[in-house]
Amino acid sequence: MTKYKHNQSQSGQAMVTLIFFVLIATIYISAAVIILSVNSLAATTTELGFSASRVAEGALEDTLLRLIRNPNYAGGAFDLDSGSVTVNVVGSTTKDISVSVLDGNYLRKFEAQVAFNQTEMTITSWKEVF
Repeated sequence: MTKYKHNQSQSGQAMVTLIFFVLIATIYISAAVIILSVNSLAATTTELGFSASRVAEGALEDTLLRLIRNPNYAGGAFDLDSGSVTVNVVGSTTKDISVSVLDGNYLRKFEAQVAFNQTEMTITSWKEVF
C-alpha cells in the first residue's frame, strides 16, 4: 500500500483560486448592476423631458384652436398636477405665441407665429426654444 504525502503548501491553493474567481464575478456583477441603474435613471429623465415637451406642444395646439374661435384670445396660466403652463399671445394680424411648461424639474418653451387674413389663420412659424 502506498502512502501519499500531503504537501502543506498546496492545501489552500484550490480555496484561494475559488475565492479569486468569486471576487472577480462579484466585481463584474456589481458593475453590471451599476450600469443598469445609471441607464435606467437616464431613460427616466429623458422620458420626463419628452413628457414636458408633449404637454407644451399640446398647450400650443390648444392655443391655436382658441385663436381660431376667438382671435382676441390673449393667453393665460393653467395648473398641472406637477407644474404649470403659461401661454402668452401678442399681436393683431400677426400673433406671436409663447408657451412655457414647468413640469416638475423640466422647463420646455415653444414659440409660434400665426398670421390672420380675414377668416384664415396661417401658421408661419413653430419652434422649440432652448
